[in-house]
Amino acid sequence: MPTLAIPLKDILTDAADPVDLTMLPEDEAIAQIKGIYGFLASEVEVAIHNGVAVITLPDAKASKTGQAFDKIAQATRAARGGNYRQAIRYYEEALKVLPDHTDARRDLAMCLFEMGNYDAAKQHLIRVLQLDPSDASAFLVLGNLYYQAEQDYGSAERYYAGALDLEPDNPYVLNSYAGLKGKRKQYAEAVVLFERAIDLLPGYPNPRYGLALCLLESGALDAAIATLDDLFAATISEDPRHAPVYGEARRLYAEARRRRAQANGEEVMARVRETMDAYTADTGIGVRVVEDQQLTTAAKVELAWRYQRPYHLIRVKGRTEPYMLAHEFEHILLSSEARALGRNRLYAVSQQTVEEQVQRLERDLRKVQNRRGVDARAAATYGRMLVEGMLNQLYNGPLDMVIDSRLHARCPWLRDHQFGWMAADLTQNLRGLNDRQVRETTPVRIWQANTAMNTATALFVDDLFSGATAFGEAYAAGGMLANGQRLFALFEQAWAGFTPGDECDLVDAWTAELGLTGQYYWTADTDPDPDVGDAPAAPAARPSRTRPAGVEGPTNPALLHDPGTQMAATLHMVSALERFEGMSQNAVTQIAGEIAILGITGIDYASPAPQYTLRFLPGEEFTGLQLLCLQYVGFQIAFPETDTQIPLGEAYAAARKLYEAKRKGDP
Repeated sequence: MPTLAIPLKDILTDAADPVDLTMLPEDEAIAQIKGIYGFLASEVEVAIHNGVAVITLPDAKASKTGQAFDKIAQATRAARGGNYRQAIRYYEEALKVLPDHTDARRDLAMCLFEMGNYDAAKQHLIRVLQLDPSDASAFLVLGNLYYQAEQDYGSAERYYAGALDLEPDNPYVLNSYAGLKGKRKQYAEAVVLFERAIDLLPGYPNPRYGLALCLLESGALDAAIATLDDLFAATISEDPRHAPVYGEARRLYAEARRRRAQANGEEVMARVRETMDAYTADTGIGVRVVEDQQLTTAAKVELAWRYQRPYHLIRVKGRTEPYMLAHEFEHILLSSEARALGRNRLYAVSQQTVEEQVQRLERDLRKVQNRRGVDARAAATYGRMLVEGMLNQLYNGPLDMVIDSRLHARCPWLRDHQFGWMAADLTQNLRGLNDRQVRETTPVRIWQANTAMNTATALFVDDLFSGATAFGEAYAAGGMLANGQRLFALFEQAWAGFTPGDECDLVDAWTAELGLTGQYYWTADTDPDPDVGDAPAAPAARPSRTRPAGVEGPTNPALLHDPGTQMAATLHMVSALERFEGMSQNAVTQIAGEIAILGITGIDYASPAPQYTLRFLPGEEFTGLQLLCLQYVGFQIAFPETDTQIPLGEAYAAARKLYEAKRKGDP
């Protein structure tokens, strides 16, 4: 008959109200023990000899023992697959035959814990410790239960300490105990325990995450980021139970980078400025930065030799951030280096090509007409915007990979700001990926190309920061993951032996992969920009073109906040309201959309001279400010939910009041 011999002092009675059996009379102690171990069998026999309880159990029925072990094996497989409900059923069936099987009972408790049945889990864990007081794993799970489920940190520490006494080199015990220490803000003690766990089991991600969290909370930002870098650099665990840990680690990494970027912002900006000043001292070419609220991107560059100036100009929209400024300056450096090698080329798109692409999208655009209730002209305007956006991305996607790789390698002091900016951009891209309305109103050809390029960018960032992000995973459901992987592979191939000027070849390689050959052309980077100021006119054979976001294009400094400009805008808006009053929404959309497309290359709203014409308002000429006012009012009428990013809200509010007053005949 099976027999257990357990010292009275080690027999666990009630976790919440323990009883010291050594202090009871023998008959009372035996009665207590029979009650405790009654779950094994009603015929349990107990004797006490020299402070040790000898517990005799009836024989298990041999015929059912084999079946019980099979159930345990089935339960274990189910639990590993996350099917805890099924595992619980199998474990319970096995324990009816083998009630003293401590491993099965402990694993049952863990499944119950995962299912949120904490009371039942606790009861089974206590029974395990009654059967085997040296079961460190049961102490550990009990500690986890008190810590995570009940926030009873005192009881949790008692069980963690018991587990650590039994197995001082158990990395799982060390990790859990360290987590509790960190929760109680005992960071120094927690760090020691986490580091021991890492040394014992380097591939276990939990202690590295816990260590980074403690370091972050104690203000050691550099050490926290270094710890997370080590976590992501190591082989990623394939255990599905560890997936949430990596998710939390990535969120922690982003927060640590954000905090450090906030702390070192002024210092990093000073270093960017120093780099630009050194370039000026070396080349004699200055670099100026001006604000331009009419940009359709965060910033753009106007190269000195293209504009016949003694300086490069970086236009920024809104506040100048260190990474954005460094990124645009890197465009200048790359163009300068490629030009010195005679390899710099300019990307151009003919309007004829755009129109041809819009015609190919006719079937898709008819669907847009039906969904949005607009006519063919408005749908075509929308199509032009999408085509030009795709072609801009075709240029900027691979080029930005080159720029950011150069920055990451040469400016490690910029990486906090680089990470924050790029992660924010990719997060915004994901919103578009998951937006059903965007998917339904975007032609398939455009959507697939954009998604493939966004996927490649996501994979690039995941690689650049060594797995600290997992944006690429989000694109698996988009159906373009393989295409994005091929685009990223083309970048890796080009970057391995990169020479300035190769970025143009990379754009061509992406174009071929996406089946978009013939959508743009290259021009030599030798003459001044034909579209700017007093520069020579373009050859007659050259078609009109639009420029990709982020490179040169005519526009003006931001003057829209000037009181005189605001007053003039108010009057122009009153005229726009009167003009649109008798028009259909389709007509308003066409006019506003045409102006928005003109804005891609910049609108000169400082000049008072009428210099613009519109296809949808033939026979008239407009100033740049008039166009902006027409666009602003048009979008307020047709798509009031759209943020045009034109800072004329106050002028529009005043115009509405004047317009309503005129309609009512008020003086």
